[in-house]
Amino acid sequence: MNKRIIIPILFFSLLSQIVLVDDLNANTAEERLIEVEKQLQAVANQIKQYQGEKTNLEKDILANDAALNQVNNELNQVQARLVQAEEALEEALAGYDQSLENLAAVQQNIIQEQTKLGKIKNEITDVKEDLFETQKSLNIAKEDLQEQAVELYINGVMSPSTALFIDLNELSDFLAALGYASSIVDSAYEIVEQLNAFERLSETQTEFLTVREEERETSITNLQEEEEKKNEISIEAEEFADDVETKKNIVESEKQQVENKKARVLTERRNAQNLLNQANKQLEKLDKEHADLEKLEDAIQADIDRLMSVGGVAPGKLSWPITGSYVSSGYKWRRLGGTTSFHGAIDIPSNTGTPIKAAAGGVVIVARYYGAAGRTVFIDHGGGMTTLYFHMNKIYVSVGQTVVTGDTIGSVGTTGRTTGPHLHFEVRLKNPSSVECSLPYLDPTSRGRMNPYCFLDWVMKVFAQNTKAKNSYEFLEYFEAGIVLTGPETKSIRNGGVSIIDAFASIENEEAILREMNIEAYKYADLIDYEPKAPRKMLLHKKEIKRLIGLTSTKGNTLIATKVFEKNGFIKVEVALAKGKKDYDKRKKIDERRVSKEIRDYK
Repeated sequence: MNKRIIIPILFFSLLSQIVLVDDLNANTAEERLIEVEKQLQAVANQIKQYQGEKTNLEKDILANDAALNQVNNELNQVQARLVQAEEALEEALAGYDQSLENLAAVQQNIIQEQTKLGKIKNEITDVKEDLFETQKSLNIAKEDLQEQAVELYINGVMSPSTALFIDLNELSDFLAALGYASSIVDSAYEIVEQLNAFERLSETQTEFLTVREEERETSITNLQEEEEKKNEISIEAEEFADDVETKKNIVESEKQQVENKKARVLTERRNAQNLLNQANKQLEKLDKEHADLEKLEDAIQADIDRLMSVGGVAPGKLSWPITGSYVSSGYKWRRLGGTTSFHGAIDIPSNTGTPIKAAAGGVVIVARYYGAAGRTVFIDHGGGMTTLYFHMNKIYVSVGQTVVTGDTIGSVGTTGRTTGPHLHFEVRLKNPSSVECSLPYLDPTSRGRMNPYCFLDWVMKVFAQNTKAKNSYEFLEYFEAGIVLTGPETKSIRNGGVSIIDAFASIENEEAILREMNIEAYKYADLIDYEPKAPRKMLLHKKEIKRLIGLTSTKGNTLIATKVFEKNGFIKVEVALAKGKKDYDKRKKIDERRVSKEIRDYK
């Protein structure tokens, strides 16, 4: 049964941190949900600090916190991808725009070259026509000159051979040499001048045509190059267009992913809001339970103070009220139902109907149903000592009845508030300091709840032994140590789910670590990624660890786990400082056993 609730870790934090959503200093629904997420994260961080078993609500809060962290990380990743996709799209669009600009520039160059080429072609055509006319005029002038030469012959100016074969320049020189003027000579002069003019014009026109032909060839080459550029840029533009379309699809896909992740975040935040509301309700319930338990404890102590005897001597030893069982929850601070509380008793599980015996002689002062404690018996043993027995199925004694050690006073049950059939056994002393006990006194109240192990005759319960190790090792010295375990691991060990066949200890960073101890997963615990052979810290004093460092530094020495057992309600491990046996040591041991057997057989 839960005793006085002292430190409700989770719900104390909820009380100080959780507020109703309507009271949050946020303007929008999204801001309010963000605030809820922050509150749930703060609560989850406090839950993570506790290593023991957790309630379903705490597990849900941790799961929601993990889900929120995951989906927020995924949202950040998708948003980052969206930014990259948008940047890639901008780059593709810039490339596409540049290719269009380049294409327009090339097209403009093509138009200019085509215009230029057309102009050149027109000029060539015109000059060719002019050159043709010049050639006609030149031919006519030559015919006229021949006629003049004949005329000069007729008039006796030159010989027939000269008139027929003289060229233009010679004729001009010839006429100049005559030294006289006549109408015939003047006419010849004019013809010669025309012929010279037509020759020069023909040469000029020919040169112009040659230049224009070269320009036409150059323009045609330029046009071909620009057309090639146009084709290349057109292909590039198409590629950019395809790339832009692909990038647009990626952006749209990433935007959809972002929206999906935002929807998941919203779902998890709303779940967080529901969990916080549940936590508020649980807090109210725990507050009521705390008040009820305080009333119960006050009533119990008041009855003890009123009914117990003053004189006599308290017994120094108590016997176990149930035999053949174990302790499921000891005298300690423990976590139950989402709260940390002091458990000033030991819980001994057993089957319903198992006999419960008086731990010592005394007088029954209470025997009735006692609220959350169920059917209860108080026995006054004198000297200020009272033993209490809760959750009985049946009560076999009555108030005022005298009992002796071992008398059956009732049977194990599940009455009152309990999680299963067990006996809740308490020892209370009027004056706790009157008893010498090496075990700490933890009761934070004035109710005098002592550790029952101060009085019980303890019978060690062994859960596992490593008997095979003696075949390979010589044990030099033994050490006893506590082990850091979780609640499910402790229950699994008590159910026999432990093996130390290969277990050994080592000193690492001035800490004793137990390795290869195999603890099976507790079937009733919700465990994720549980490792049966995980390294486990051993609880030893610093001086013991320093001594072990020195002992294990000797060559051949090691620490072997030999036993797992329960002592004073705590799971402990025994390790031996061991030295490996040599082959002849093993043969000697075998011979000794053989001789011993032969001697026994002979007798």
